[in-house]
Amino acid sequence: MKTLTELNMTPLVAVVDIETAARTPNAMILSVGCVIVNVLEQVEVARFYSRCDLDSQFNREKDTGTLEWWEKVKADHPESYNEAFSLDLERSPLEMVLTGLDAFFACHFGEAKRQVMGNGPEFDNVILSNACEQVGIEQPWHYGGNQSLRTAVLMGRLLLGIDPKYDLKKNPHPHHALFDAVHEADYLMAVFAAFLSVAGDAEDRVRADLSKALGKPEHDDTDLIDLIVEVQMMRETMIKAQA
Repeated sequence: MKTLTELNMTPLVAVVDIETAARTPNAMILSVGCVIVNVLEQVEVARFYSRCDLDSQFNREKDTGTLEWWEKVKADHPESYNEAFSLDLERSPLEMVLTGLDAFFACHFGEAKRQVMGNGPEFDNVILSNACEQVGIEQPWHYGGNQSLRTAVLMGRLLLGIDPKYDLKKNPHPHHALFDAVHEADYLMAVFAAFLSVAGDAEDRVRADLSKALGKPEHDDTDLIDLIVEVQMMRETMIKAQA
């Protein structure tokens, strides 16, 4: 089995969330949030958040349906609406935001392949990629690191019977790009934690079976690899004796 180093990977995943004024690939981007997590150690590593200057995006799309939806958000979550649209808050040109996101990735991934996970295959990553192309900068992740959070959630539901997306504590600030990214990163780690637990249980069962086969105490602290080597040596001895 190859190591993460051999695969040019790390256990880091960047979970991105964006707020937009449309749902098409060329949608105007209102804000960008990103949380990098170590899915094996189950810890948050770093956060990125930036509001985008709307006037610098004259050639990106707004649609009536999405803007009407934002009016509903304004009534229920005014702080999230302000983060998306208020001109009183600091905002950066889109190109600067995307360049900053690239630098953020570089700082934490180094030369390893960047794993960038949006909430679905048709939204966050697609819109960010389109925006990068439009402003003339390279997409800040390799296509092989283009990941979908919905796929991870589906695997958790189908294979493990868990649904942390809805079972975890609700996000107190929905439709805020950073808080959405934090919430999404939390339930991604919950899915990984469940898979790691299943893998650990399987290893424990193998260890117990090997210990029993070798007549060792059930909670013997011998490393699994030592048990496997011992079994192999016994097997080779038996083969030689039969020769």
